[in-house]
Amino acid sequence: MLPESHYQHQTQENMAIANIVSAEVDAVCPFLNLPGELRNMIYAHALCEPASLRFWQDEYGIGRLESTTPTVILRPAATVATGKKYPTGKKEKLLRVALRAANQLQYVSHELRAETRGLGIRYNDISFDYLRDVLAFISLCPQSEAQYLRLFKINKGLYSTLGGTEGSLIGEPDDRYTQLFRFCAANPSLTIRNPLIGWRQDDPMFVPYAILVQMQFRQSSIRVGDFFTDPIIQDQVRTITSRKAGKMEEALPANFKIYPADGTFDEKLFKDTCIGDPLISTFFGRAVEGGVERWVSEARKIYEEGM
Repeated sequence: MLPESHYQHQTQENMAIANIVSAEVDAVCPFLNLPGELRNMIYAHALCEPASLRFWQDEYGIGRLESTTPTVILRPAATVATGKKYPTGKKEKLLRVALRAANQLQYVSHELRAETRGLGIRYNDISFDYLRDVLAFISLCPQSEAQYLRLFKINKGLYSTLGGTEGSLIGEPDDRYTQLFRFCAANPSLTIRNPLIGWRQDDPMFVPYAILVQMQFRQSSIRVGDFFTDPIIQDQVRTITSRKAGKMEEALPANFKIYPADGTFDEKLFKDTCIGDPLISTFFGRAVEGGVERWVSEARKIYEEGM
């Protein structure tokens, strides 16, 4: 009969062998054995963020790509089971929103990190706060991935109606803008949404600014005919507006879209603003066939499609 120490030693060896076999089994990932086309279909769903991605630079100049989908922290299960309600203050703290790094798959394994790195930008719109963030992103983005880009949203507009002479737009030629516009031209499937700071539907100047935007950034007076049907009035508006439009070396790329800064069209607010302003409600009102109602349809198009 063998001593007890022998059986103990044998048991330890068996456990060690079992651990090695288990580790080898765990190292084999059935998912990575799927065909590449099928894995890409799964990635397209797994990496899609309903609220888009946000790219920004931290204080060290490192680019961060984050999900903007709200992360809701639920109340503890015990509270749900008992039916007790938190005081308003506590509940608000618990239902906070947190940003998280895009592509959580990269933290699963080295293999998934290598295979999914950069894929998130194929399936999501991307928002930026400032022009510097946009330029940093396009300098890092390889052309092989740039072809998949769909929509950029710039939160802090590149141009403004504020700070210049009345009725003019701020926007001088800038090398940084040139870099961005070249990227637009090289990637026609990409659309960039840029809000014009100060251009809002609760400003009586909304329609004049729409014409200014078209003349300055598109180098076209086509919007004059959208709002004014009388040929004499059209000529007057073109003459006045051309003196106020800023100087641009060339028209901006068609996929660089300019939008009002307030984002969502409010028909009642727009009508009330037009009717409440003497200049708009009298002179312009008589010059436009259909009056303010015609302006409503054109203003809605601008909010939905940009200029």
